[in-house]
Amino acid sequence: MAFPLVKSTGIGVNTSDSTSHPIVLPRHSAGDLIVVIFGVDGNPTITVDTDYSGNSWTGISATAHNGTTLSSIVVDKIASSSSELLQFNTSSPEQSCHSVYVITGTNNNAAIYAIVSVSSSTGTSTNFDPPTNNGYNGSQDYLWLAVGIADGTTVASSAPTDFISLSTSAGTSTGVSTSGCYRKYTGLYLDPGPFTSASSAWIAYNINIEPYSGVQFMFPFRQVDLVLGSLFNGLVSYWKLDSTASATDSLGVYTGTNTNISNDDSGKISNAYAFNGTSSYVSFGDILKLTTAMSISIWVKLSSTAGEKWAIENANDIDTYKGFRITVYGSPINQAGFLLQNGVDDNLDFSYGPNIADGIWHHVVATWNGTTAYLYVDNSKSTGQSWAHTMAYCTTTKFNLGKSIYNSNYWTGSLDEVGIWNRALTDTEVSQLYNSGSGRSYPFS
Repeated sequence: MAFPLVKSTGIGVNTSDSTSHPIVLPRHSAGDLIVVIFGVDGNPTITVDTDYSGNSWTGISATAHNGTTLSSIVVDKIASSSSELLQFNTSSPEQSCHSVYVITGTNNNAAIYAIVSVSSSTGTSTNFDPPTNNGYNGSQDYLWLAVGIADGTTVASSAPTDFISLSTSAGTSTGVSTSGCYRKYTGLYLDPGPFTSASSAWIAYNINIEPYSGVQFMFPFRQVDLVLGSLFNGLVSYWKLDSTASATDSLGVYTGTNTNISNDDSGKISNAYAFNGTSSYVSFGDILKLTTAMSISIWVKLSSTAGEKWAIENANDIDTYKGFRITVYGSPINQAGFLLQNGVDDNLDFSYGPNIADGIWHHVVATWNGTTAYLYVDNSKSTGQSWAHTMAYCTTTKFNLGKSIYNSNYWTGSLDEVGIWNRALTDTEVSQLYNSGSGRSYPFS
């Protein structure tokens, strides 16, 4: 395996208010991957001018806003020639900035391709700080780009630790500025750490480019469907539950131990885990103690309506009012439920949806952004439930699938395709996972 290589870079600002923003692309050749991070002052709608740029800049992988102060977008493409063109248009006249990375790579003269994922963060402080981003498929030789877009003239004076080739371009006091750098790192995920910068409104990106070696491709790089690429952002673990040997994490982080699990060969996607309702469960130990935001996605098939059934729980010490739980309440409700607890008896416990104890597959997603929680059942969204607290956990809490502190609440039925995020998924992302009822499994293609 070989790291993707930065072949050339380009960085600049447009200090005149305009609705047209042509980008001068640095040296590139057919087959190169071109990644462009574009930012503007204000909050206009940003589009790629297809008349100028052609229709091939379709990999719009991320958009971010810092209120009405800054807006940005990330696009990429596989170059088909050495003379690619790109222009952004904005719905109102604005000043702009851009950072461009042209990336190539070889692996013993065999073609390699790359998968691109993007995460972003915003702030109004010193030291703009790109968030953690996950690798696409376990530990690989990744290339990581860290880019900051800031209001006014603010640029970074130093890059995050171990990042190299810091480039900056300062705009005007009424415009926007950019700073960018990169590093090679072999691992599963990376938190770049902050740039050093003065106080300003900012947007920061962590962009992950992963190589694969293998068969020959037309171009040395391949994109994932970057409309779906945001599902990688904040993904902590994902279990397909296809093999009963062990609950293997697709990200290679947390593998569960199975107890009395059998195979359901009619899973929502491929196989699933079947639970007997009395002694079947999957235990992961003392993990996934998310405190300020989370999302949980799971497909459930419940074959018993005799009382409440626990699908996921990290709250098995009920006397201390700590942890979270995904459940289905018993007859006559038979609705999906979501429990959040902060350790002082100030818990949120609500249910939503139709009767899902009907022996067929249903998609349940629970999200919490730090202030408001939602339940989605088969892509239908509940009313938001206010809960502005910090999650608490007891030291004996274990993360489990299908288990309960009460024998009568063990899961009876099947579970499939379990994903955990450290942020709240959007309505669009939940719909992508539901996929018109067909489901979508990691790596979300």
